[in-house]
Amino acid sequence: MRHIWWLCLMLCSIPALGQSDSSQCSPLPDAPTAALQPGSTTAGSAANAPAAQGNSTLQGTQAQVDVAEWGDFATASASQQSTNSTPTMPQADTTKPADKPLAKSDASSSSAANPTVQDGISHVAPNEQQPRRILGFMPNYRAVSAGEIPPPPSARQAFQLATINSFDYSAIVFGALTSILAEGTNTHPDLGKGVSGFWAYNWRGFLDKTDGNYMVVFALPTLLHEDVRYYAMGHGGFKRREFHAASSVLIAKNYHGQNTFSGAEVFGRAIAQGLSQFYYPDHDNTMGALFARYGYSVGRDAITASFREFWPDIAVHVLHRHP
Repeated sequence: MRHIWWLCLMLCSIPALGQSDSSQCSPLPDAPTAALQPGSTTAGSAANAPAAQGNSTLQGTQAQVDVAEWGDFATASASQQSTNSTPTMPQADTTKPADKPLAKSDASSSSAANPTVQDGISHVAPNEQQPRRILGFMPNYRAVSAGEIPPPPSARQAFQLATINSFDYSAIVFGALTSILAEGTNTHPDLGKGVSGFWAYNWRGFLDKTDGNYMVVFALPTLLHEDVRYYAMGHGGFKRREFHAASSVLIAKNYHGQNTFSGAEVFGRAIAQGLSQFYYPDHDNTMGALFARYGYSVGRDAITASFREFWPDIAVHVLHRHP
């Protein structure tokens, strides 16, 4: 009788088991209902339902938490709930990489190295630009445009600059013209007249120019750490610019960009004239003759610097052409 009673009690409890809460058999015992049933809330969030309905941001945050806890199974339901509760926001196009802007530090360093160049474009005015050749003929490699601050030349660059100034075709033509003028005016009577006199003037003038270039442009600047290139002013009154050009034979820049006494120009020209005693006649090696040639070479450099300073203005405003 007892066994029959227990069997009847077990058969009566089967319908009650079928009506129990399905969450008790869920393989995810603590899974939020929102992840399993879109649009529904968990028991814990039901108490905060009014606040959740008034703030869609909290729902989006809850959906992200669900995704983080339950993986791909909750992803689909959470994304569907987020779509139903919040409007779709436009997404940025990430297929095309954005152009990388120039870093501020790079721009500042570029401006510090060369203040006339911004964003890779030179902003030097046409009447302040120094060409490589004046009139396409005269070498102008020793000139620096107004406002530009290039690095100091190396010893190799200084040697190349002295070589170009000495052996350029324009230097040979100019030497020939000055030799014809000196022979015609009989500047040094001991050198003779005619073709032989022209040749005597020509090769001596070539040595004068070559000795001076290698002393003034290469040897002494390298030893004294001087930058003897001409830094054009490019603007201002005539007197101020002329004084700047003429004084460049006495004032140079050192390797730190500071003005200093131009020992390369002053002593280099003197050394070149001292060497000239070996190939000029004794009559032309007096102290007066040496000082005359020395003054001529320094004055020629001052006149050349003045021509470099004002040539861009002459080209633009007088000849109406690019320097």
